[in-house]
Amino acid sequence: MLSLRTSTGNGPASVRELAARTRMPPPISLQAVMVAMNIEEFHSKNLGLLTVGSPVGPLTRGANDSFHQSYTFGSIVKPLNHPPEIASRFLVLLEVAGIRCFGTDDPSGTDEPYLISTVYALDPIRGEESLQTIRIGPDDIGPISPPKVFAQGRQLVDKGKAFFIPGDGEIRIHLALFDAENGDPNEIKNKMSSSAQVALGAAIAAIPGIGPAAAVLAKSSGLLEIASNDIGELVSDLLADDLIDQHDFVVHSNLLLAAARDAQSLHRTSDSIPGIAYNFPQLKEDDSAEGRSWLFDRGSGKGTYRIFLGLRVVEVPAFPDV
Repeated sequence: MLSLRTSTGNGPASVRELAARTRMPPPISLQAVMVAMNIEEFHSKNLGLLTVGSPVGPLTRGANDSFHQSYTFGSIVKPLNHPPEIASRFLVLLEVAGIRCFGTDDPSGTDEPYLISTVYALDPIRGEESLQTIRIGPDDIGPISPPKVFAQGRQLVDKGKAFFIPGDGEIRIHLALFDAENGDPNEIKNKMSSSAQVALGAAIAAIPGIGPAAAVLAKSSGLLEIASNDIGELVSDLLADDLIDQHDFVVHSNLLLAAARDAQSLHRTSDSIPGIAYNFPQLKEDDSAEGRSWLFDRGSGKGTYRIFLGLRVVEVPAFPDV
């Protein structure tokens, strides 16, 4: 990771230190050293670890005397005669590969299921925009009975809103599955969205606006846990009779990188959703503790479902102002 000190300090020794940090082979031009310092300062002031992540590879020269520094989740470019700018980041597309019904607890033998998903990250640049709450069903799904697979291809992230990866961080997915009986699905979705916005806003507000990015990341590491707990508690209070189950999922940075650079390595299939590929969760599907950790089960083997997701991470050439 680049040091956040922006002064060259004591002459040649500091130049060598800067070269080592940016992995620039000698001989090093004064211009390259100054550019590296400029990018380093930009990285620190923009909370780099929570924006594009840690540096990867050497500082390279591009066209028209520009310089380019790659990071784990994006890059920073220093154009000639212009300040550095974030040149690329990765964004996430997330969809339901399929939801499998294994059993219902309704005397009629059918449920009217609907899913409310909350996808969020701790991204100071995007603020509360890095949260999306989406409802799927029940109106456009209809009665469901086993072994029905439904909601294939339904999006959990709105393509019209760029959901960017927050540096070396992670993305959280909260999934709550309901059976429409007494409550208003849209009202429940709106309450969940409002509560999640408050929880995430509090987490973002707790991020210090100054100081080394590494310290910021360390101090903020527990904030998403707090937000997750707040969302889960809210769901438990919302019409428990309608709630089938809820689970939190964490997409860690290593999985995000694999999805961006080697998507085939995450490819999975399941007999529960024959003929449909998925890549998340990367967990066992059995009766072990791990296997049951993503089983949506109202109890006694009734009202039982699994949700399979498709995660896609794509690089965008510029950071759009949307």
